[in-house]
Amino acid sequence: MTSQFGDSLQIFREDWSGSIAADEVDFHRLAVLLGVDESRWYLVRVLIAVLGSTQMVEGYAVPIKDGIYPNLAEQANRGEVIRLTRIVDVEWTDDTNLQLPTRVPVKSATEFLKHGFKRMVLILTRGELSSLPGTKFEMVSAQ
Repeated sequence: MTSQFGDSLQIFREDWSGSIAADEVDFHRLAVLLGVDESRWYLVRVLIAVLGSTQMVEGYAVPIKDGIYPNLAEQANRGEVIRLTRIVDVEWTDDTNLQLPTRVPVKSATEFLKHGFKRMVLILTRGELSSLPGTKFEMVSAQ
């Protein structure tokens, strides 16, 4: 599957769409939370999806060869497709018939996300590629 930075996520109705930016927690890097071996893989994209009762997290990375990180921005500037390998694939089922929040309006972002959306997809891409909106990715499963 080939995708481009900024592609539509094609949720059922797409009542809402937009941009996201995030900073990692210093002591709990995303790669560590997802069990990625950072000596072998450079995590580039994380997909977080809530699709009704199904929730999933997928992590896509490029291999690190001989301790050298690939220069992804240079590849993107040359118009090359960046081949990402899906190395994390977590899926679980949760109850979508949640009780209403104990107070309205909600008082936290966590409550808002939990009670406000039945379907939502977030795709986080490494910051070094965010200024290159034409970047193309090919996403494949690990062997």
